Amino acid sequence: MPAGTPVVRAGCSNSWTNSGTFSFDFANNSVETVYPAKVDLHQLGAGFGGHFWFGHTRADDTKGQRLKITGDWKLNRELDKDARVWVHLPDHGAQTKLAKYQIKTRNSWRTRTVSQPGDSNRWVKLGIFRTKGIVPEVKLNTITSDGTGDEDIAFDAVAFEPGDWDFVPDIVIPEGDPDAPDPVWEDTDRQKQPNPEGTTLAANKERCVATDHEGTRQCVKLDYDIKKYGAGKWQQSKSSRSGVTAAAAPLVSWCDDPTVSGYTITRREGCNKLAVVIRWEHNGETVGTAVFAVREEILLENKAVFRERMFMSPLSLDVSLGTVSLDYWDAICTPDCDEAYQGTWDGLTMWEPIVDTHWASATRTFTWNNAVSGTSQKFDRGTFLNFKAAAPEAAGAAATIKPSWTFWGEVECDNSVAVTNSTGCVFAKNTPTWQTNTKRYPAAAAYYWVLREKLADHPGSKKYNKPMHRMTDKVQQEHDRTTICNKTGVGKWTAHPDATGDTQGVQCDEFPFAATLESGGIPTPVVNGGICAQLFAQKQDDGTWRLFDDDGYDPPTWKEICGRASMPGKQNGGAGRGPGLSGFFTKARVQNGGAFYMEVPQMEGCNPDDVCVIRP
Repeated sequence: MPAGTPVVRAGCSNSWTNSGTFSFDFANNSVETVYPAKVDLHQLGAGFGGHFWFGHTRADDTKGQRLKITGDWKLNRELDKDARVWVHLPDHGAQTKLAKYQIKTRNSWRTRTVSQPGDSNRWVKLGIFRTKGIVPEVKLNTITSDGTGDEDIAFDAVAFEPGDWDFVPDIVIPEGDPDAPDPVWEDTDRQKQPNPEGTTLAANKERCVATDHEGTRQCVKLDYDIKKYGAGKWQQSKSSRSGVTAAAAPLVSWCDDPTVSGYTITRREGCNKLAVVIRWEHNGETVGTAVFAVREEILLENKAVFRERMFMSPLSLDVSLGTVSLDYWDAICTPDCDEAYQGTWDGLTMWEPIVDTHWASATRTFTWNNAVSGTSQKFDRGTFLNFKAAAPEAAGAAATIKPSWTFWGEVECDNSVAVTNSTGCVFAKNTPTWQTNTKRYPAAAAYYWVLREKLADHPGSKKYNKPMHRMTDKVQQEHDRTTICNKTGVGKWTAHPDATGDTQGVQCDEFPFAATLESGGIPTPVVNGGICAQLFAQKQDDGTWRLFDDDGYDPPTWKEICGRASMPGKQNGGAGRGPGLSGFFTKARVQNGGAFYMEVPQMEGCNPDDVCVIRP
């Protein structure tokens, strides 16, 4: 509408200034001299300022193109900043959910699809676009993928909001130390696991079986709520009383920690702690109850043999039971797994009520008997456990048919798969964490941290439970790199002119890494790195470094699945592809497809929405 046109809606007056032009382009079949599309243009006294235009959506066919209407909003000056672009939508007369707005940017036209229906007059944000140095413009036409000529499509107002937009967190990055050693991976990350099968509902359910003594039953309950049975006693000295032999030293030292309960694993050490409650009954009447502390430790190593050590000690024994003894213990491993006792029990496997709380322990070894080079295998493990009491009313042995609890696929062994010319085993359900060498490669490490925190998928984040997964296919790795860091074609990478290089120049650094299944080069229909968030690293006059948004591409929305950055060549080559990461894969035995988290020392705990200073 011309400037100064009065608003017909009561209580609404013009309080703004038009800062540009709005025009229509009407199509025809390029032969006729009339414009039938004009017949389909209408106006209503609603929307911004009490007036908007509307047409009807059309299919992208001959008829639709003949009736196409295109609206064009254009600012009246060049902007010296990038701008957030808004479109106004009315509370009626706007029905399509597929309105495609085209926004002119310094790099090219961009498209945003908006659902127009709503119950109020409102402004809708299209996003922030590269408008610095150009006259911005927005277009909308009546062609939609579901157009039939029935739904209204509204042409209301457009606003451009220039600003200094902060796309990248403000991080003060020190100069790198070329002699800083790579962090040494240590197997200390204890990760709590779901209870083994057979124990999930055990706290609320007994499993009762008849003994071979008529009228006697044994009822067993497995309970991870160990505190209610006097769990503090577990940490007492394992030395025996009354001259009974002391229990063996633990395989897993931290399993004796009173704060550790349930089933917990590192990459090579496992600890399963629970209370085993055994109740005997005769002719339906309870004879007595015994409660044992049971501690199961598993140690895996870089060999085809792993060990399990079982510890047990009574927490309480009813006098009515008399002497209580271990009737049966076994630990099995399948498939392709040989089991054997290692020595005999350390400590007597019988206990007197009240006074006797000594520990007893025994060790089993398991050997992968089919360790063919280039193969890996997961093993199921089961634990059988049974007790018997001396009291006549509790006499008899209970048949042990099924494992008391089972670990499915917990142990994974490989021969020359994770590590060349090496056989070893790990707990595959423990996800190890790789630490970047932040001191040597601070700019690259900060860049990885930003993308881990800001990208919607949070690749490598332990906090969001979003591990990356190793990918060993060299051909695919190279494909990923050339896809994301493509130097020709659409979305090609060009080093930012303000990026600071080193003796190896400025290189394209992609994240997630090309050697992971999360690489942006793997998903389809990703065909080039232009869809990634774009950054660059620059050294400042004071010797520190900063990361900046690369304004040669669209601003990051952080909905991207990947990032690429103009990075000093040595940092690109060493931070994510150097011996630090490969050494981690070797020590943690991370196979192809294996999960791992990424930690950035000196940056953990930083807020991506605040200033973060990395200390040298």
